[in-house]
Amino acid sequence: MVLQLVDENKADLDDPIERYLPGLVPGGSQITVREILNHTSHLYDYMSEPGYSTNRWRGEARFRSYQPRELLKVAFAKQLPDDGKWHYSNTNYVVLGLLVEKLTGNPYGEEVARRILRPLKLRHTVVPGNRAGVPSPHAKGYEPLPDLVDATRMNPSLDWAAGEMISTTDDLERFMSALLDGKLISEPSLKAMRTTVETGAGFGYGLGLQAYTLPCGTVWGHSGELIGYLTFAFRSDSGKSLTLSINPSTRNPSTAEVMGIAVKVFCGASQ
Repeated sequence: MVLQLVDENKADLDDPIERYLPGLVPGGSQITVREILNHTSHLYDYMSEPGYSTNRWRGEARFRSYQPRELLKVAFAKQLPDDGKWHYSNTNYVVLGLLVEKLTGNPYGEEVARRILRPLKLRHTVVPGNRAGVPSPHAKGYEPLPDLVDATRMNPSLDWAAGEMISTTDDLERFMSALLDGKLISEPSLKAMRTTVETGAGFGYGLGLQAYTLPCGTVWGHSGELIGYLTFAFRSDSGKSLTLSINPSTRNPSTAEVMGIAVKVFCGASQ
């Protein structure tokens, strides 16, 4: 959506975020929209704070409702060490959600539906807001505490624009194909999305896209995690795709295990 707004000349990737959201982000005059998109903004991740991560069991607190600026208040109370390294931060996506709202005048979820879901006919993808339920039929997510606890129902507003969406593997594959085939944004914007920075985490990171180097070439996509659920959506430039929806129960798969599946799918061999 942000790249669509760039295509519409409503934003510029190299403008400071302060221009669009004055007074919101500390040091915002020195942080560009591009740096927020590729996680070089150096904004502290609010999900690093105890009780603020939907990747961990939060008991009854998992039904609490949060507002975006409430999450940013938690994030901006701390600073990352000035180490010059890449840091993935969910805070960046909350800022971007507010940027979309400021530039469009509409709620984030409405813009997702208008710009992405309806045009691509993603009928099984929703932005739940404060709703704790999951549309049926659905897989359940569990967490060992150490006994398995059903963690499926929760209020996802703690994630907001950083990952509250509910989807299916079919819709994810359709979205990734449309994005990488240039059906959602212009060629220059897609090129910008695919321009990566080094992360030291086993992949390059563009503007909301992860780039994994396999023995047979590069695949593009992203991973997602919320307690009880893991998702991976990858696609190669040849058009081959891999979308995984995993309910890990007792343990998350290792990066090596997931990449082993990807190598087998994209390269035709295990590694």
